[in-house]
Amino acid sequence: MIRISDLDFSYGDGDFRLRIPRLHVEKGSTTALIGPSGSGKTTLLNLVAGITLPTGGRIETAGEEVTGRSDRERRSFRVTR
Repeated sequence: MIRISDLDFSYGDGDFRLRIPRLHVEKGSTTALIGPSGSGKTTLLNLVAGITLPTGGRIETAGEEVTGRSDRERRSFRVTR
């Protein structure tokens, strides 16, 4: 299960910005991320996995909040999930 609320992300001073007000993906469902190159597909996956942290908002993956965790905790989360 993935729950995202008020997600905001940008790369430093660049022009790219990803905003997702709300996204909910149920466990066991199939979801496709589609869009042109540079639209944020890989960035979103990195955020959901805790590889990258958002500027704002909340991400919950497998029932656990990913945002707000330390780098070490996020790494452990990725290894165990």
